[in-house]
Parts: sequence; structure tokens; C-alpha cells
Amino acid sequence: EEERQRQEEEAALERARAEAAAEMHRQQERERLEEERIRQEEEEALANARAEQEECTRLEEQRQRQEAAEEMRRQEERARLEEERRRREEEEALEKARAEEEERSRLEEEERQRQE
Repeated sequence: EEERQRQEEEAALERARAEAAAEMHRQQERERLEEERIRQEEEEALANARAEQEECTRLEEQRQRQEAAEEMRRQEERARLEEERRRREEEEALEKARAEEEERSRLEEEERQRQE
């Protein structure tokens, strides 16, 4: 009877040890899965941050290109207006010189006619 009781106690202890080992294994697996989940979340967060930074960089480069293009258009427009102003001034100066020459010729003709 004592032997049977001792064997039952040993069997119960062995079952308890096996259950404890199995529980410890399950707990380790839960911890491993939790660490894996956290690692994946961190990787996703890093990938998202990297993608967001790349998008910000792309948008900033696009903005700078647009600003440069707008500045070039403004400079071209200023140059065009300046050329137009210069051409107009030249035309006005030529017209004034023609008018002065015509006036001088007219006065010379009048003077010649008076002398005749």
C-alpha cells in the first residue's frame, strides 16, 4: 500500500513537473511571440517614418523646382520688359532725331528761300 501510494505521489510529482515545464514552455512561446509582434511593429513604424521622410523630401524638392522655375520666368519677363523698354527708348530717340533733322532742314530751306 505504501509503495503504491509512493508511486502515485511520484507520478503526481512527475505530472506536476511536466505540467510546470509545459506551462513554462507556453509562457516562453507567448513571450517570443510578443517580442516578435513588437519587433514587427517597430519595423513597420520605421518603414512608415522612412516613407514619410522620403515623401517630405520629394515634396520639398518639387517645391524648390517650382520656385526655381517661377523665378526663371520672372527673370525672363523682367528681361523681356527691359528689352522692350530699351527698344522703345531707341525708337523714341530715333524719332526725335528725325524730327529734329526735319526741323533743321525746314529752317535751312526757309533761310535759303529768304535769301533768294
